[in-house]
Amino acid sequence: MTYFKKQTGEIGEQLAASYLISLGYKVIDTNVVNRFGEIDLIVQKKKELHFVEIRTRHTRLYGTALESIDYLKINKIMLVAEALLFQNRKKWKALIPFISVVAIDYDREGVPQLEFLPDAYGL
Repeated sequence: MTYFKKQTGEIGEQLAASYLISLGYKVIDTNVVNRFGEIDLIVQKKKELHFVEIRTRHTRLYGTALESIDYLKINKIMLVAEALLFQNRKKWKALIPFISVVAIDYDREGVPQLEFLPDAYGL
């Protein structure tokens, strides 16, 4: 992975976390890895537990951030989330899980535009 790509991802994750906090979500964990893959962000709001994939794009040359997430990626996130739910079943048993996405696309002026899909399962 190139330095620029890694830096873009890290900045996107920070932007997404700040944005979700501003919407009233509490950050539970970041960059959680298990044998199935990685979850960028886990947040909670009331009884909702969101496993969040974050995608950031500086250019639309290869499509938007949202377009870069296909059903295979959603399925992989589901596998990771299911394992985490099982692992934390006592702690999270009263929560309703969601697979979510924060898509970040930069406009022509270099300003990030964030889109939050709280229930991206059917994406």
